[in-house]
Amino acid sequence: MKVASWNVRGFNCPIKQCEVKDFLVHNQLDVLAILETRVKETKARKIINKVFAKWKVICNYNAHYNGRIWLLYNPTTVSLIYGNDDASERLLLWNSLNQICTAKPWIVLGDFNIIRNPEEKLSSNPPILQDMLAFNSCLASCSLDDIFSSGTDLTWTNKQDQQTRVWSKLDRVLINSSWATSFSSSSAHFYEYGLSDHSPVVVTVFTERKIPKRFSFLNSWIEHPDHEATVKSAWKTSKAGSPIFCFFEKLKNVKAALKKLHQSHFSGISDKVKTARQKLKDVQANLLTDPFSSSLILEEKLSVKEFTRLKPIELSILQQRAKIAHLQQTDTNSKYFFAKIAERRHQQFIGSIKDKNGVIYSGQEGVTHAFQDYYSDLLGSNQPVSPDALIC
Repeated sequence: MKVASWNVRGFNCPIKQCEVKDFLVHNQLDVLAILETRVKETKARKIINKVFAKWKVICNYNAHYNGRIWLLYNPTTVSLIYGNDDASERLLLWNSLNQICTAKPWIVLGDFNIIRNPEEKLSSNPPILQDMLAFNSCLASCSLDDIFSSGTDLTWTNKQDQQTRVWSKLDRVLINSSWATSFSSSSAHFYEYGLSDHSPVVVTVFTERKIPKRFSFLNSWIEHPDHEATVKSAWKTSKAGSPIFCFFEKLKNVKAALKKLHQSHFSGISDKVKTARQKLKDVQANLLTDPFSSSLILEEKLSVKEFTRLKPIELSILQQRAKIAHLQQTDTNSKYFFAKIAERRHQQFIGSIKDKNGVIYSGQEGVTHAFQDYYSDLLGSNQPVSPDALIC
């Protein structure tokens, strides 16, 4: 699925109509918002029938006589934004976002007409701090944050001369944590602004397919008594080929060996902690009915030992994956930590990449192909590299 928005400013121009139509077809979009069209309602139907005959179009002429937003779609949980130039009017928009805020997957994109921090504006005039604070307060209350994006960072320019030129990031794509969890392989790309003064943005939600999980070295492995022997044994294996190829193969062997160690002793650690905790509770409940039972006392000691062995491992893994510096020992709060883990995975996701020739590769296969070609040229290896080996 691909969702995009573009502030075109004046859609009566036939050349701009052709540009938008080409943009729509070339990027195979599912949803497109055209902003600041400035087309009279009497002319809108004629343009829509001519340019977007196969699309369903919703316009906001009931809110503005010039229909500032046209929504073309082939529907999904999407909020399309055009922020007013007036700060007081934008406050009404922020209140509206707070009212429609949802815990379900939610994506909000468009022209917000405001920046989040001073670094998002290049101008001799400083940004208004109060407006930024109001915007950021709205995003915090709605649990919205920027999606992973590529392309141009400053999405609007006033197109004036050097002395009065202004660059700002007014267009953005925001998602909540539920969207990041449900559509972790989604990203946005901001293109050059072309004939407009705003950059168009394309949001791609890649089809999820089963791929090997990203390999991460867990610090808790080091504490296991078999860790050192496992690594040494896997590293001793030898392969014929160039030094870099042999090094690469050794790393693959160590990775496979550590995965086996993880499956044997660390997999499903949260479930093991829950089981150990419940077993300890059951034993202690039985002790209340038979306080001096030697077998129950021994079983309690063993249960405490097992629980205190597993709990630090779980906390270490959650802390490392979620990058939370301080954890409460008494409450793991799994929903919060797993949401943070999903958020970090989304931030680390590479949705698109541009090679040295300027070609943009998108999706899992495209990005893998680009990396493979780059390192093949760099290292000069004639050995084939499995795409799965690049997922690390």
